[in-house]
Parts: sequence; C-alpha cells; structure tokens
Amino acid sequence: VDFKENEPVFTISIKTHASLGSQQGKGDLTTEDMIRKLESEIENTLKIEITEMLEKVQKDYKVDVLGFAEILSKYHPEYWRENKDEWSDIFSDVLVKLDIEVEIIRVGLINKTTEAQ
Repeated sequence: VDFKENEPVFTISIKTHASLGSQQGKGDLTTEDMIRKLESEIENTLKIEITEMLEKVQKDYKVDVLGFAEILSKYHPEYWRENKDEWSDIFSDVLVKLDIEVEIIRVGLINKTTEAQ
C-alpha cells in the first residue's frame, strides 16, 4: 500500500505462468509474436474481470473481502486507528491498481494449424 494525498492506494500484483495443451481454431501458436499477443490478451481479460469484481465489492457491497483493512492495521496502524470507523466508506472509493503479468511457459504439442483449401 502507498499513500497519495493521505489516502491509501493499493496495488494487486499477479504474476502467473500458463501452458497451452491444445489449440482450436486458426492462428500459429508456435511463434513468439503470437505467444506474446496471447499473453497480453490473457492479462487484459484478467484486468477486466478483476476490475469488475473490485467495482462490485467496493461500490455495491462495500465489503473489504480482500483484506486491505488488515494490511493497513498491520503496516500503517496510525492511519488505521484514525480511519477504521469510516473504513467501509473509504474503501468504496479507494484506488486499487492492478499489475498483472502472464507468461506462457509451455505450448505442449501444438503444431501450426492448416486451413482448408
């Protein structure tokens, strides 16, 4: 957690590895360019889904299911003591940054697809 203008800013970092076991459809998954493009698409999909989840828990439910309050109480106890009674309101507006990195480490037995002529 960082602070900007005395308000907490949380960063969720996700670094994951993936492997591809098979392929359906067109596209050459044997090239580095295609692998990088696929990694980027997975990262973007994760960002969208996590952002939607955060929006729901922050705005609709105002429930800190990810434990940000625990992080504040442990690492920033003074801030927590001063703001714990208003945490559900603060939490609903707190900025959460996403740092997502996907690396495809194995492509299994994927061969270049052929198109019907």
